Amino acid sequence: MMGLGQNMAMKADGLISTQDSFHLSVYLPDSAIEFIIEPQDPCLVSCYFPPTQDKIDSLFNFNDGTYQNLGHKLDIVQPSGLLRIADGSKMEISCNKYLRNRDSLLLVGGCGDDKTIQPCDNPSAKFKINALPGLIVSSGSALVLDSGSFTQIGNNAAIIIKTGGTLVVKDSAKLLIGGGYCGGKGQLIAEPGSYVYIQKGAKISFDKIIGDTVDKHEFIVSLKPTHLSAISGVNSIILPLLVDDTILTNPLNHPPIAFCELKNYMSPVVKNNDWGFANFLPAKANIKLGNDTLCSGEPLIVDLRRILNDKKFSFKVCRLDSMFLSDNNGNWRWVDTCIVDTMSVDSNFSDPGCIPPRVTPDWFIYHLKSNETYRVSFKLESDCEEEIDTVFYVHQTTAPTANISIKDSVCEGLGTTALSIQTNFIGNYTVEINELNTASIWQNSTSEISDKPPLFFVDTIGVIPDTIHFPTTFFKGGRKYLISLVLKNTCGKFYFEDTLSVPTGANVQLSRPTVYANPIHGARSLQLNGFVNTADSFSWHPSTYLNRTDTLSVISTPMDSIYYVLAAYKNACVSFDTAFIKYNRVANAGLQDTVCFTGTKTLLGNAYDLSVFLGFMYYKGGSTFRDDWFINKTTANNEYFKYLSLFMQTNQFKNWAQSGNLYNDFTEDLHRAQTIKAPWFINYFEQLRHHPKKCVN
Repeated sequence: MMGLGQNMAMKADGLISTQDSFHLSVYLPDSAIEFIIEPQDPCLVSCYFPPTQDKIDSLFNFNDGTYQNLGHKLDIVQPSGLLRIADGSKMEISCNKYLRNRDSLLLVGGCGDDKTIQPCDNPSAKFKINALPGLIVSSGSALVLDSGSFTQIGNNAAIIIKTGGTLVVKDSAKLLIGGGYCGGKGQLIAEPGSYVYIQKGAKISFDKIIGDTVDKHEFIVSLKPTHLSAISGVNSIILPLLVDDTILTNPLNHPPIAFCELKNYMSPVVKNNDWGFANFLPAKANIKLGNDTLCSGEPLIVDLRRILNDKKFSFKVCRLDSMFLSDNNGNWRWVDTCIVDTMSVDSNFSDPGCIPPRVTPDWFIYHLKSNETYRVSFKLESDCEEEIDTVFYVHQTTAPTANISIKDSVCEGLGTTALSIQTNFIGNYTVEINELNTASIWQNSTSEISDKPPLFFVDTIGVIPDTIHFPTTFFKGGRKYLISLVLKNTCGKFYFEDTLSVPTGANVQLSRPTVYANPIHGARSLQLNGFVNTADSFSWHPSTYLNRTDTLSVISTPMDSIYYVLAAYKNACVSFDTAFIKYNRVANAGLQDTVCFTGTKTLLGNAYDLSVFLGFMYYKGGSTFRDDWFINKTTANNEYFKYLSLFMQTNQFKNWAQSGNLYNDFTEDLHRAQTIKAPWFINYFEQLRHHPKKCVN
């Protein structure tokens, strides 16, 4: 039960109602139903905008959420006129009346994208029961967007031009569809039988937000090849009033441009048209493929979200040259096989149900047959019956395959094996050989690749040979190697591996690499520790200075530097390892020796020779040692140390030192550790050598 005035009426099919002077009783059925209560004669009622107010010259906020009729002519005038319609408020312009915007008209919607109106589903009736704010231009009325004015239909707001209503967008008028702080779309919908007059200088655009892929604004004009389509022009009912009020000159002097011809006069008709749908514009096939070369297991994904202005849409996905068939004349030829022969969707408003102006799905996803090429073709048609064709070619690949093989076991040596490859792959590939770490160097169990650089590496593009030889690669015995073939394409890297064993091997490890002719304490001999793997026998070469040759652990007491070779034998395989013993004739000194005497300082090489000797001289008697050696060198300048250092490197010094007491004192009495660690010795050495090296080991 609700109170109604005498001028109210109710419209709905299947409802039972009773009415007296003040009340209307409505009996609702059990099922859901929509109904509308509106003024019986909208032209007689205007309670929100008083009849005396014929212009808006400042901000007028229509935001109380009510539904109002504009029952008189109303101008929004410059310089500060602004009508703002928000918060679900709705205004319907009554018959033979107009709303003229000379300054600013803003329609501001709330958040959410579920308030839009379907342009094919009785828009004006749906608009009345929807939460959208906006305007309805009823039959016989007009909305005029004058030259120089600004009008914005924000997100989740709409202007509906009813059958018989008129929208005029004059030269230089600015009309922005869309905009706001949250998602949704702006809509301008002209119903069948409505009138829309767009002058060619009008500035129409969709709101553009970079990165927004959801909001799609709409400027929909009902276009059909019948009298039910929207009409380009001005309704003759309202035209005399617009001419009398000098809003328009007679359109006969300025004939309206047909909707489908606007593109020939305005470029573009709607700016930023990638951000909205204008069904009278040509279709745009903004189609994106994920990839045109698909990897194994990768589906074909076609992104259709940016297609515009499509009334009809069809597509085909066909495998090229997939069947060899005969035609009626007996001629044989390859014929495509299509996964989907044809799909067409018609968005005409006469179709049953409500089909929105955008008819394509968001995505196509297909799983295609491997190693085949497909043609993906699209055909779009706008409401102006203009067609556009687009074709893509897609190739579905498979992961490349290869078989590689190498001998399981070979002998030590250069290029003692070759790699066999079977593959149809052509392109970028690498071949690499790496030594494998093992639990022990002499065990066959493999683990990770060692830190050593690859023995062999090639990275190239082309046809892969059937056999790859390694003439310059030395395969060391007692090792295992990983052979890798890597095929590379746009889908990634594909690995194929095999292992190579070189079982027969020999290895020699020394207790230390250098011996001295006259060590201060202990013997000058050292031990050679030999190892063999998968061998029937072994031998040492030469036998010089060795205590024996019939065992893998031997003692060498060399009198000179020498190379030793350990050989291991197994059938036809021979493996070698070489050890070098450096024999240093100057006691406790060597070119490669490092002696740390603090945590950060070291004595190296010849500097060590000189410093130990000079330290010994200082220890024995300070500066008096000059009198024992160089009688004719009595000064303490740098020249003395220079000559002394040079003299120490000669055989004359060696022979002279070994012939007297100095030899015995130096080899028997000197406690080297005591001397080197003494504070006086460190200071002495730093004075002798200004830049001592840092100690590493």
